[in-house]
Amino acid sequence: MINISFDTWYKACVMVREYARKYGKFYIQLYPLNCSLDYFITKEFYEIYIKTGLIFTDSKNFDRIDNYCLKQNGSFRNRYLITPIMYLYFIAIGLHISEKYKSNRNFDIIVNYGGDFKKGDLHYRNSYDNFVKAIINDIYEYNYFYKLDISDFFNKLDINLLNKKISNSMKFSQKEQMFLKEFLTFCGNGSFPQTECGTTSSYLATEIYFENIDNKLYIFLNKDEDIKKFKMFRYVDDLYILLDIDGRKNMDKIENRISAFYQNELYSHNLSINKIKSSFEKTGNIYCYLKNFSILDDPYNEIEISDDYKQYLINFLSELCSISDNKSITYQKYENLLSKHFESRDDVFHASQLLYVLIYNDTSWLKKSRVINKLKHIIKNDFNILTLDPRKIVAMIVNTHDEELINTFLNNLYIVAERGKWNISYNYVAIEYLLYRNFVSTKLLNKMEVYYPNEVAFLKEYLKNDWRKKYKNDYLSNYINKINILKSPSITLKFLETTALLKKDYLLAQSYNKSYFDSITKHFEIKFNPNCDKNKIFYKKEELKDIYTNYLNVSDLEWEKIDKLCNTRNGNPLCHASLTIFNSKNDINKKIVEDIIIINEFLDSILDKI
Repeated sequence: MINISFDTWYKACVMVREYARKYGKFYIQLYPLNCSLDYFITKEFYEIYIKTGLIFTDSKNFDRIDNYCLKQNGSFRNRYLITPIMYLYFIAIGLHISEKYKSNRNFDIIVNYGGDFKKGDLHYRNSYDNFVKAIINDIYEYNYFYKLDISDFFNKLDINLLNKKISNSMKFSQKEQMFLKEFLTFCGNGSFPQTECGTTSSYLATEIYFENIDNKLYIFLNKDEDIKKFKMFRYVDDLYILLDIDGRKNMDKIENRISAFYQNELYSHNLSINKIKSSFEKTGNIYCYLKNFSILDDPYNEIEISDDYKQYLINFLSELCSISDNKSITYQKYENLLSKHFESRDDVFHASQLLYVLIYNDTSWLKKSRVINKLKHIIKNDFNILTLDPRKIVAMIVNTHDEELINTFLNNLYIVAERGKWNISYNYVAIEYLLYRNFVSTKLLNKMEVYYPNEVAFLKEYLKNDWRKKYKNDYLSNYINKINILKSPSITLKFLETTALLKKDYLLAQSYNKSYFDSITKHFEIKFNPNCDKNKIFYKKEELKDIYTNYLNVSDLEWEKIDKLCNTRNGNPLCHASLTIFNSKNDINKKIVEDIIIINEFLDSILDKI
């Protein structure tokens, strides 16, 4: 594991607690953390679960489901929802690294990411505002800007390269390097983590992954004789360069030079420029790019907007009603409609954000009959419109508090499910509703469960029920007594076994399971035979039989389980110099998983007795 101090763990929990209190109603990852975390902040919990790494021995803590979000282009980004305890650890890891990492970034480069560990702020609102303000404060000293966008950023981040950068700076041991890589890979289901409210991901990507790239680009720009002066501003993958250039120079050549150099540095980090979304323009045009699009889902915005916008919303809904009659709207048409009714060059906010603020900051007028009737009309005529903008339209429906409208909405969802037409878009709509309703609708959950059983099981376990109980119940009270046995490397091996299973790397999981078994066996042997060879960690079958039958008095049936483990291990090339397992024409993966479960249950039963 990584040696996170109690102070760091405490601060991380407090950050999450405050974050969830304010935003728990709006983010599904935060929702189950909007509760008392008093026990998790204690030294007792830290000593039992975090310092020892005991949380990594319970496979249930590794539950993870898809948590898609709707991108601005209408497509879905696949993010993941992890268990509350793993999210707390995820934030603690980010805070720990931010406290220890020695940055070599040039101080003249302005950098912000989605949150600020130093200020104890996990939301991106303030950091993005600071990013925008920093650019605007300096913009009048420059005549050009270059906005550089990166293609498919998070999906292409190289965890191995990131891990190397962190480990070199923090002098991580091989075990710590392996743990960090596997933990991040778990959070991101094999890739760089894309979790909701993922301040840790934003920090790692921005402050560490881009550090060398930004430094080299800074040196390159500083040497370019055509550039009088410049300033660099980064917000995660968005890079803005303000430039002061003689207007008589060939701007295309300058743009191409910068682009070619930046692309070359990105290539070495497995990234590439999205040239379609990149822009080299006069600074007067920068404002349309700096609209606060990143604050679309912040209901606590202190934005003052004219009452005229309420009429704009009525007009917007009226046009949606007309479109619903013909059932002919696409995502692009919907976005154009938003822009038509809400976009203004005088505003620093996007149309979508203004609509969001209208829905949340003053909900009393949503209860007016003309708003409710228009929403009913839209739902009855073209329910698919809701899938184009689930978060805002569902919020609008719920905030009317009109029982008939809400029932109409739910009945349409039920009909979709009963007709077998349920898909990811409807799942997204349903989850938005459940989030606003505190997951009380068992009927809706049951409808979803037919199509997404794993996701609904997760929601019931961690969002509908009190997930905190498992850390205080009798079973875990007994489990605490095993800490003296389940020490590293046993815990590390158990963790690696679990993550290998999640990646469906079954041969690797089996090899870790065998090593975990041998590690626990060594503890048994030492306990009952203090004079044994304490350096011995590999056992022949006869030696195992001696330990388990003579010291632990296992039955013949239980010994057969161990005997079987030894036999199957000998066919695994990761455990033994053999390739016999590859000769099997049967699916060995299911068998390996069954064997691992049997052995782990057997070990738990022994641990419970001693």
